[in-house]
Amino acid sequence: MTKGVTELSEKIYDLHMLIFEVCLVIAAIVFGAMIYALVRFRKSKGAVADTSHVHSTAYEIAWTLLPVAILIAMAVPAARALVVIEDTRTPSSRSRSRATSGSGSTTISTAA
Repeated sequence: MTKGVTELSEKIYDLHMLIFEVCLVIAAIVFGAMIYALVRFRKSKGAVADTSHVHSTAYEIAWTLLPVAILIAMAVPAARALVVIEDTRTPSSRSRSRATSGSGSTTISTAA
């Protein structure tokens, strides 16, 4: 993705790079742990499986809440950027007018 010319496109580029870097860090940690586990715990003759960590509620809560926290931390700036992208009003045309329909009143934005 190339850097944009406008202020908004620069913000989008910065957000894209931030999310990309977060994904790279997560991928490096996951693949590093996976390669370590494959090398360290490969099956050998006479190997006996470790049964000490068969079930742990604390581990299950941690590996459920950690990804949720990461997703929320990535979704908040993405949602803010999306709101800014979709807001096509200029600062001078942010006035609102009232219109009445048959079922009640509705606020309609007057865009120039």
